[in-house]
Amino acid sequence: MNVAQIWLQAETDENLMLTLQRQASHDAFMVLVKRYNQIVFRLCFRMVRDHALAEDLAQEVFIKLWQHPGRWDKNKSNRFRSWLFTVAINHTHDEIRKKNRIPPHDHLNDDLTSGIVADEDCSDDTEKEKILAIAFNVMKEHEKNAMMLAYEKGISNKDAAAVMGITLKAYQSLVARAKDKLRRRVAELLTSEQEYDLKGGTDGEKTTYI
Repeated sequence: MNVAQIWLQAETDENLMLTLQRQASHDAFMVLVKRYNQIVFRLCFRMVRDHALAEDLAQEVFIKLWQHPGRWDKNKSNRFRSWLFTVAINHTHDEIRKKNRIPPHDHLNDDLTSGIVADEDCSDDTEKEKILAIAFNVMKEHEKNAMMLAYEKGISNKDAAAVMGITLKAYQSLVARAKDKLRRRVAELLTSEQEYDLKGGTDGEKTTYI
């Protein structure tokens, strides 16, 4: 970090963006990268669950920022951080759709779905992951995004609401509904498992839930 970047560290995100827009300041850009590189990477990683791909996607987000800083409008956009998170999520969604990728669900046992499946209901981790993946797959994209943002460290509910383009109260309600929907779907699958056995069905054939 050079002297200019050290001085710029005290500036707000918005002032750094204005400097980037007016002067094409590489120093202002690098301060923003250092501030947000890790959280943008984590957002991308939550969606693709591939370390190398998430790094590439995060880099592409910042390349877009460098090449097109004028896309952020201080008079129209929310805070810079909310706008940047929106860019990261949309860019990752575009990549998933473009390559027809199916996002993996090996992360569904972590804090995102903590408490959704009780150990006494499903003690097998592999089976628990399978049930959560099936339940998560049927949720709408905005519901998945809301839950992901809710559990990402460093993103406040206010910022998450701005990313979603809704009020704070509406965002909190959306997260609550999404978690309730996931719990209900998991409960249905657990009932089906008890009746038919997820691994083979009553006739020894694979049971399909979607």
